[in-house]
Amino acid sequence: MPVDEHKVWEFYDFYRTVRLNWKYYKKKLRRFTKLNNTLEILLAVTAPGSAIAGYTVWEEGLGRWVWMILGTAAAIFSLAKPILKINKHVEKLEKATQAYAALHGDCIELQSEIRHKEAYTESMYKQYQKLLKKRNNIKQGLAGEMEDRNLISLLQEEVEEELPSNNFFIPKG
Repeated sequence: MPVDEHKVWEFYDFYRTVRLNWKYYKKKLRRFTKLNNTLEILLAVTAPGSAIAGYTVWEEGLGRWVWMILGTAAAIFSLAKPILKINKHVEKLEKATQAYAALHGDCIELQSEIRHKEAYTESMYKQYQKLLKKRNNIKQGLAGEMEDRNLISLLQEEVEEELPSNNFFIPKG
């Protein structure tokens, strides 16, 4: 059997996909956490009882306009935030990131075992099948999630650099 047709490639491709998904959801989590934190800060700063709201700089001239714009933005965001369910989305991304991180660790262990034993046995194939089931469970929890194709393309290049084909052990036969 040619080396590039060995059945172990099914696992290695899966491993790279898991790494891609882990990186992808980690990046999305950072973005949404940053958005959520920014909105929380904006809401806190523009709250009528905040120390910043009491500054006299907001009472006249340019300060009045800036404060009016900030206040309007805060009012819009305070209405939009529950509708957009950003907190729930952040929780969903946290779970996905953690699940893919654990799955990535499992893939590293299986890859190490293949390299160490210089074989891809039936029991290793069964381990891979269990990992597939775990991944399918993760995907079910992400139903309806919109994909960022640009981010995926960027991360695919990263993963291919980090896990090039020539770094994988291919058993003989």
